[in-house]
Order: sequence, then C-alpha cells, then structure tokens
Amino acid sequence: MRKILLILALISMNTAAYCADYILTSERPVKAVYVRNEDILIAKPLYTLSNDKENIIISVKKDGKTAILVNRFDEEIILDVKIKDGEMKIKNDKSFEYFPIDIPPEGLEILPPPGVNQRSK
Repeated sequence: MRKILLILALISMNTAAYCADYILTSERPVKAVYVRNEDILIAKPLYTLSNDKENIIISVKKDGKTAILVNRFDEEIILDVKIKDGEMKIKNDKSFEYFPIDIPPEGLEILPPPGVNQRSK
C-alpha cells in the first residue's frame, strides 16, 4: 500500500501546474487574443475601468512552444512564445512588453501601511 501511495505522489509531482502569470502590454488597444495551443498557456484580454484594452493576462500551464495571435483594430500580430522551466520568453516586436505579475519590477520600493491613528486622552 505504501508503494502505491509513493508512486502516486511521484506521478502527481510531475504534473503540477505552474503558478506563473504574466501581463503583456500593448501600445495600442487589443480587440481579441487567440492562442495556437491552449494546453501550454491561456491568454485573455484584461479590461480596466478606463476601458483601455491594452493589457493581456497570460497564464502558463506547462513547458512548450506556441504562438499568440493578437488582433488589434487595424492589424494582426503573431508572437512566438517559448516556455522552459516555467519562464516565458516572447519573440515580439517593439510594441509589446511583458513582465511577471508575482515579481515586482526592480527598483520598486514597497512602503508599509500607514499607522492607525490613536486617540489621545
């Protein structure tokens, strides 16, 4: 029984999902996003309150190569994506920039929350 549980645990460790999410930003609004192989990653446009439609959320599922078709209002752009060891690399033109959601950019200072005002007696 222990051997079976050990084998199941080893198998499930290899099929664990990645927790890597990225933001892909565009210089111009995005109309639609399509992924060639959705077994590797998921890409969804992000709509903000100001309705800019310039951001895309990318969730990585597993290693591999695929392509993302970004349909802007005036053109279609194909981005080649390569995922290795949970890190994503995109061959893109200069109108796109991407960065991981979980890791803050270098040089960003995170300030502590302000203190709670206490009444004076």
